[in-house]
Amino acid sequence: MKNKRTRVSGNWRAPIGLHNKLRRRRRGVGQWVMSGYRMPVAVRGMTVEGLLPTVVENPEQVQTLDAAKHAIVLQASMGKKKRHLVVAEAQKKKIKVIGIKDPAAYMKGIDDEMAARKKAKKEYKKVPVKEEKKTEEKKEKTEEKKAESLEDATKQEQMEKNKILTKRE
Repeated sequence: MKNKRTRVSGNWRAPIGLHNKLRRRRRGVGQWVMSGYRMPVAVRGMTVEGLLPTVVENPEQVQTLDAAKHAIVLQASMGKKKRHLVVAEAQKKKIKVIGIKDPAAYMKGIDDEMAARKKAKKEYKKVPVKEEKKTEEKKEKTEEKKAESLEDATKQEQMEKNKILTKRE
């Protein structure tokens, strides 16, 4: 007798556990591997538009692609600057970018964020001005403390004079 699992190649193995829900064919647990669920070879792996998704990690790779055959998927670890360059290159060649509905709005958002970062960086470089303000504030605080200490000293002198005057002899 032939093993029932020899028909299925790859990573899938038939469940054999006593309480396994998939083996019992329970609903909502998963699909049992059967023939008839696979796409035809000609369109396997393509998007709904009939384009092959291609992972791109730099603008040079976009130049080698054909707009009629390929769609771009941006690499997950790519930074925003490089994403901006890749999307711009894709717009030039009119290649669809999967995962971005409106590439123009996406690029505008990145531009705005970069401009905000540059502005924040310029403001951050003005730190020495803040340090001068801090030193001025420290001087003011020390002067206030000195004034308070003088006031306290005069109050103590007044109290001592009052004690001397109110003493009974």
